[in-house]
Amino acid sequence: MSDMPFLADPEWHALLREVHDQQVIPIVGPQLITVVDPDSGEPISLYRSLASKLAQALGVSQNRADDGWLNHVACDYLLRGGSRKNIYREVSELLDNLARSKPDPATVIVRVGVNHRF
Repeated sequence: MSDMPFLADPEWHALLREVHDQQVIPIVGPQLITVVDPDSGEPISLYRSLASKLAQALGVSQNRADDGWLNHVACDYLLRGGSRKNIYREVSELLDNLARSKPDPATVIVRVGVNHRF
């Protein structure tokens, strides 16, 4: 392994400028976007959460959602003759519901304060 950084500072600056100027689209890995699992209260991948809910909404086997791959659920649905538009509509609705259920930051702060014991 090399001790050299992935990008030197000037390269990072150039990349960030290109993102800001909308010349580059950053791709975020599925493990970087998390939501709180309502059952456990623990953070889980957004994709895992969506895979499970999408499988339920489309009537696809939950086993395919358990691995957290949204793509597996969509493929199973399509292979059963389902419509792409239904997938898009369901994912859009799930994301809208997720956005509406986002807790108020003050509530989160209070919850954190209550749960910490010194």
